[in-house]
Amino acid sequence: MNDECEILRIHREWIGLEESGKEEGILKFCSRDVVWLVPGLGEVQGIEAVRSYLIAQPETVIVSIDTFNVAVEVSNELAVKRARFCTTFMDGATEAKVRGTHIWTLRKDRQEGQWQVTSVAWVIDAETS
Repeated sequence: MNDECEILRIHREWIGLEESGKEEGILKFCSRDVVWLVPGLGEVQGIEAVRSYLIAQPETVIVSIDTFNVAVEVSNELAVKRARFCTTFMDGATEAKVRGTHIWTLRKDRQEGQWQVTSVAWVIDAETS
């Protein structure tokens, strides 16, 4: 499997874990020194801090996460993945949507030959429904 295909596989698995309510499972794709830039919160640094952040989030039922305009750029052992997204979730008894853009940087582990997400950032569009 080439690098771009491997990164897209990680992307699909990550989305699947979020949709199934198993957000903590995404940490298997992250480096120990991962950094998340969370809108309205700022930097969350290190895998254990990200785990704590995920655990502290209110329980949300995600109906679906659609991604589009997904692009991957690979340069040797570094890569960037970006995508637009639309997440549909339950807000009480009402379905709501949030749209935005996310970006990852990734590094290929030289010993294991696997890609690890080293940073995650996203921005929410001004208009949501």
